Amino acid sequence: MAIFQVREEIDYGRLTFDCFALTKWDYSKTTADDKLQWNELVIEFLALTARGREPYRLQCEWNPPVPTLEQIQRVLAPFQTMYERNTATTAHREAPIWLRTCYKADLAENYIAPAALGDIVNYGNVLDDETLYSDLASDWTQIFLRIPSIPDIVDILDDPDLEDDISNEDLPSEPEKEYERALYDAERLEKTLIYLIDEEALRERVFKIMWLDIHGNCVWDFKVRDLFRFQGPLLSGLFLNEIVRNYSSANDRKKWTRGAILD
Repeated sequence: MAIFQVREEIDYGRLTFDCFALTKWDYSKTTADDKLQWNELVIEFLALTARGREPYRLQCEWNPPVPTLEQIQRVLAPFQTMYERNTATTAHREAPIWLRTCYKADLAENYIAPAALGDIVNYGNVLDDETLYSDLASDWTQIFLRIPSIPDIVDILDDPDLEDDISNEDLPSEPEKEYERALYDAERLEKTLIYLIDEEALRERVFKIMWLDIHGNCVWDFKVRDLFRFQGPLLSGLFLNEIVRNYSSANDRKKWTRGAILD
């Protein structure tokens, strides 16, 4: 069951990326270049390892900056909505973001709104706004330019032995079959996921599950027709390979390839 939260607005300066952007922003550049500068900082931030982000995470946790009105109006407010800022704090592996990028009229009847799925989708994590997201139809990963905090979920403060990008905690044993290797490698990197509703998903009447590492790279993806069935293994804390195995027979290699339909 999805967890629903009554959310207050996230104060400016309270996100790890806020601290990063306020520290790195070059105010000597013209305001005409602000969008470009924001995008460049997002790319730089996402390239950081978990340890590279740690100073900014600690700052926003223990000594968050209090941005001036100029900093809010120029740096933090123009390129993302308050709703998106809030979503960045509530979305996680068990309560993924729902991102719709296709709004073609001829496919509208194929769209299943989150409200029709009951409580398996956290309504506060739904990104469904044609004015904001239709431009992502050709490249959904551009969502990170609006919400760079989506893949920023690795906390190394309480786990000093955690590697920069890979968590070895409770990882399953090495795969016995070679065709399982690619999925195993992806599993070592994945940290969260997104439900993607793009043109392909609407045409095929499926939900696309995009598995992300901490840099926003999609390390694995598959499609499901029944989101209710997928939710069970996901909320049970199963590993990626265990979720796939839950759908496949022992000799069904097709399910172990990227983009497969699991049913």
